[in-house]
Amino acid sequence: MARDLLSFGKPILVLGDPGQLPPIQGEGAFTKDAPDIMLTEIHRQASESAIIRLATMARQGEPIGFGRYDDHVWKMRKLDVTPEQALRGGQVICGMNATRLQLNNAMRRAAGFGAGGWLPTGPGEKIICLKNQNDLGLINGMFLTLSDIVDEGSHYLSAVVMDEDGNRIGAPQADGSRGRLRIYKGHFEDHVAFKGRHDRDWKLKKGLTEATFGWAITGHKSQGSQWENVVVWDDGLGRTEPDRRRWLYTVITRAEQGLVILA
Repeated sequence: MARDLLSFGKPILVLGDPGQLPPIQGEGAFTKDAPDIMLTEIHRQASESAIIRLATMARQGEPIGFGRYDDHVWKMRKLDVTPEQALRGGQVICGMNATRLQLNNAMRRAAGFGAGGWLPTGPGEKIICLKNQNDLGLINGMFLTLSDIVDEGSHYLSAVVMDEDGNRIGAPQADGSRGRLRIYKGHFEDHVAFKGRHDRDWKLKKGLTEATFGWAITGHKSQGSQWENVVVWDDGLGRTEPDRRRWLYTVITRAEQGLVILA
């Protein structure tokens, strides 16, 4: 993508936040270079926000103590919050995929879906898209609503799919309607047992929509999105201290108003 942009021979203005997480593989094509200008001043309105105060502490590596920071921002212990409370607390964000799978299972049970098996059962399930499909308008990280779900065998299910605005997603049909989507089952199966089928199914997955449960998502998946309320499940992600700071800073800044850090 960077090569394509540079090929036009035009000046490029790059704006970014170097405190956030780098790509999972490699590094940013432009942000790996030292900036010409770095904005560091927190203006008065922002400094009054408890979310910004905690984000700044995380970025600077300062310890964030337990307790109340304002009416909407707290740091609490994990045992103080039940899965039922987490369902009402906003989007849950964690660090590691193993944690994500455990949290999704617990929150699905709390929402009343756990007895239905490991496949999504209907519109009440929280589903997140994992792959861009530009021809269908699907974007990695967008939330989907599934209905009329049919298990189509070992590799995929089919469903009527709606986006976050209630628009139906699918290939155009002759009568002007939208068709059903075929959704790969492997990411849902991971919540029962990680069988390593993704590498084996790589060719098959090309023709399928990829999605999974979105009750809890990782910090990497949350980048580029914001929610009114966020619950951060701090599972200690970070191989180094800079990694740790970036992860915590990134997930804290996903919250617009309410934030609970669970540690």
